[in-house]
Amino acid sequence: RKSGRVVLSLLHVEHEGKAQFVRGINSEVSLPTGSVCAERTAIGNARASFPNIIRKQMKGIAVLEVPLLNNWDAEVNQDLLNPLPPCGACNEWLLKIGEESPGFYVVTFQDLSLDVVHERFLFWSKEESATAKKEMGPWTCTSCKHWNVPLSVICQGCKVHRFSA
Repeated sequence: RKSGRVVLSLLHVEHEGKAQFVRGINSEVSLPTGSVCAERTAIGNARASFPNIIRKQMKGIAVLEVPLLNNWDAEVNQDLLNPLPPCGACNEWLLKIGEESPGFYVVTFQDLSLDVVHERFLFWSKEESATAKKEMGPWTCTSCKHWNVPLSVICQGCKVHRFSA
């Protein structure tokens, strides 16, 4: 693994009237073609498991970074990037699914205890922009000027907390 990070995902699909859950894991390689994230792996696994599945049947995905080793001490937990938002490529894939599956959700967790759940919906409408509190919408980091998605609190450009002084 290039980064030494392990990210797991679980895609919720409805198939033949039943909820099914398909697993994914990131696959990092040092090649020009790049790596494949856990979200896209789960989507590919769903297509392989249920070849006739369509985007409308995909209901949501859960994502969690876990330690590389079976080492559950508190220091390892602090080095993890949870809650982990989708990268740009995964966000594009998930947005395409959301076009056909209204209410498609992304669930992430604060840490390995799974006690705190962060649920995100992919679309941020004009209505939401007009009525939501300013701190909920899209934002530009004051440190690195990176534009960040709504409902996020950690800058994806420099990892600074949105509300830090």
